[in-house]
Amino acid sequence: MAKFTSRTLQYVDQKKGTIRSGPLTVFMKKKLATATLTLSYSHSWASLSISSSVNVSATMSGQTAPLTFVVETGALPTGLSLNASTGVISGTPTQGGTTGSFSIKLTDSTTATVTSVVYNWNVGL
Repeated sequence: MAKFTSRTLQYVDQKKGTIRSGPLTVFMKKKLATATLTLSYSHSWASLSISSSVNVSATMSGQTAPLTFVVETGALPTGLSLNASTGVISGTPTQGGTTGSFSIKLTDSTTATVTSVVYNWNVGL
């Protein structure tokens, strides 16, 4: 908590043309600490299978809505898509025997950004 010191201020009362004195009050706002944005996806990306549906929510903290999610690097497996406002990755892989990687970038309304780790994926036959 900030310390408060009382001071007296002299000023001219323009209506009466006299010098007056009175208390001076100063209000200070404490700067709020900026939250650290985090983003991750908990899923077994290395063991996807063709025709098995996926619905994975983002795990995040420190965000201020509205949010925007984009694939930052790589690509999702064919058949999966990223919901740009919720971060949910869903769909059904359609091409077996494929591999790749991706990372997701989250931007919040304060323009803070964070990019997930790179996830390596594999779609079996």
